[in-house]
Amino acid sequence: MDQETRRFIRKLGFPLGFVGVIFAIHLLQAILNLDLRRLGVFPREVDGLPGILTGPLIHGSWEHLFSNSVSFIMLGAVLFWFYPRIALRSIIWLYLLSGFGIWISGQPNSYHIGASGIVYGMVSLVFWSGVFRRNVKSIVLALICLLYTSPSPRDGLLSRMPSSA
Repeated sequence: MDQETRRFIRKLGFPLGFVGVIFAIHLLQAILNLDLRRLGVFPREVDGLPGILTGPLIHGSWEHLFSNSVSFIMLGAVLFWFYPRIALRSIIWLYLLSGFGIWISGQPNSYHIGASGIVYGMVSLVFWSGVFRRNVKSIVLALICLLYTSPSPRDGLLSRMPSSA
């Protein structure tokens, strides 16, 4: 394995580790028949604040989990490759701010789960960093991820496009 390949694999450590954790949680939830949705963000209730930390780790279905995982790995690779000094710090801030944003503005009387807020924050970070740095590769990668990223693939932007049939 050449040095460039090893470097790339090392950059994937955090994104793969995070996805491994959320897969393990979802697998445990499925095996033990647990309903962990109550660990999500419950907007505008003090009792819902812990969900800011736990909500992104819980997913409602395998489809939801796969959708977030693929995007998180792709965008994580981009962040850790192109922006190594700010990647981890940015993901931590996006994790906290997306949860807080849901707590402030989410649909009331419902639990909000999944890592979609973090993923969309990563898309925005890569896109706007590309715009400000005039890096066309970052802009294109962010737009590709945006097209395929959604809480559920059937709800994504591509699925809303009219079919030719």
